[in-house]
Amino acid sequence: LAAGPTLPDVMTSKPAQLVTGTVTDETNAPMVGGTVAEKGTTNGTVTDAQGRFSLNVAGPQAVVVFSFIGYLPQELTVG
Repeated sequence: LAAGPTLPDVMTSKPAQLVTGTVTDETNAPMVGGTVAEKGTTNGTVTDAQGRFSLNVAGPQAVVVFSFIGYLPQELTVG
């Protein structure tokens, strides 16, 4: 398996519930159709044609998991 995707700079709104970013590969190309999910929940989304995503999470303690076929999953704590 290849290394995981490059994690985006995670930005949160004041209530620390909206997470947005761009997922890119090792060449900085956008990862289209990657899964972005809140760990331990069924809450998730898929990256768009530019690798961007937007996801509402429970709060700053939430862990976001980035996954894509052929790559190792990567996890990032929101807060």
